[in-house]
Amino acid sequence: MGKIAELCERDDPIKAVREMINDIDYESWLHQNASSGSVAEKRMKNVEFLVTQLERAIASEMEDPDCENPMQNAISRLILRDQLDRQEEESADDKVQLMTLHAAKGLEFPHVYLIGMEEEILPHRSSIEQDTVEEERRLAYVPWPRDASNMAKYRKPSPVASSPSCRRMISSARALVTSYPPR
Repeated sequence: MGKIAELCERDDPIKAVREMINDIDYESWLHQNASSGSVAEKRMKNVEFLVTQLERAIASEMEDPDCENPMQNAISRLILRDQLDRQEEESADDKVQLMTLHAAKGLEFPHVYLIGMEEEILPHRSSIEQDTVEEERRLAYVPWPRDASNMAKYRKPSPVASSPSCRRMISSARALVTSYPPR
């Protein structure tokens, strides 16, 4: 590693990186350990892309006359950019989240869309047949936000969807939601 660091400082840093990749025979290692040749080639292309990006970042750093270590600064910038990209990907603020009724328990969302609020889906046919609709009625109000103004229920238009059991479940859930104290 000392040799590579020395090459980076006094010579072409990209040449040093490419030399390191060749010295450790990384491409052969990828072919030995990947599930297929195409996977190994794809991974090697990723490495080549990284080296190209590093080369561009170093060139940008070298434009600054005050830059003492362009390689280190370029790597730091690439790492920072990667971290910011990952944070953006992980941020779920502007994304749709799909989940089951059980998974929604205890969570609050500004907008909620319930799909399948119809007879034989919610409440499920087996609950109707076994006369255990009460448990599903309690489950139905779990995802409802306390501010029910941003709530939408979707069901296919059919005579079954407007059945008394489904209407009772929706009105019971609405009554429970409106009984919560406001935030």
